[in-house]
Amino acid sequence: MAGLTEPPLTTHALSLAAGTVPECEPEAVADAAARAEFRHAGFTIDPAAWNDRRSEALRRRLDAEGIAALDVEVVWIPPGAGLDDDHRRLVDAAGALGARHLLTVSLEPDPDRAGAAVRQLCDWAEPYGVRIALEFLMITAVRTLPEARAVLAGSRHPGAGLLVDALHLQRAGHSPSDLDDTDPALLGYAQICDGSAGCDPTPAGYLEDAVDRRMLPGDGELPLADLLAHLPPACPLSLEIRSRSLRRRHPDPVDRARVVRSATLTWLKGINRAGD
Repeated sequence: MAGLTEPPLTTHALSLAAGTVPECEPEAVADAAARAEFRHAGFTIDPAAWNDRRSEALRRRLDAEGIAALDVEVVWIPPGAGLDDDHRRLVDAAGALGARHLLTVSLEPDPDRAGAAVRQLCDWAEPYGVRIALEFLMITAVRTLPEARAVLAGSRHPGAGLLVDALHLQRAGHSPSDLDDTDPALLGYAQICDGSAGCDPTPAGYLEDAVDRRMLPGDGELPLADLLAHLPPACPLSLEIRSRSLRRRHPDPVDRARVVRSATLTWLKGINRAGD
């Protein structure tokens, strides 16, 4: 990792995604991020096990280490799109941590009902300055970019944004240029990983692909450089390398976080050289 420095926010800030270290509680994610020299991190919050005391302690730790919470996850909009106290607790946790985004997915296929739920989440999140980031993926009811845009249009709220995951973009059959019809203001951040060009097109196959078969940037077949070219110039990148192989090779989460950051910076430097 010697000699590698994170690009400034004027290019792409890098964040340690919680999914890269899925065995870690949020406090351990913060520790891994700090020790691996990340300036941003994301956190998976279980509302049933979370409380204000943990939020306050984690926020103090983040502030002391100079780490910003890029996102909190994950809000699942259920079939029927009814929201409950657990959804509100996730919003409150994101606000308490100073997160920029609250990652949201939907099991409700109707864009108007899902949009109404997104609007309610936005209303709750707005006082905190948290943005709702709707992610599309093949194992939910919102599977594609057009479906996600329809939900956001149905929300009719400026606090609703779109989260693009490099893997899910590929699995939905999209190319990076498909983002050209999307308002760049909707793209608050993106999730980056590499992977194979295709996978088993079944729910079980898509799930395994997403949680166990991701790769470090540059190690797979996804058009990542092209994707970067179609994202806003300052779009932060959440490094979500959920990989069984990586977990086996680097069982220590701090070591894994360092490997992910170093590999990503090396890949970014290679892209920059190729563009010279």
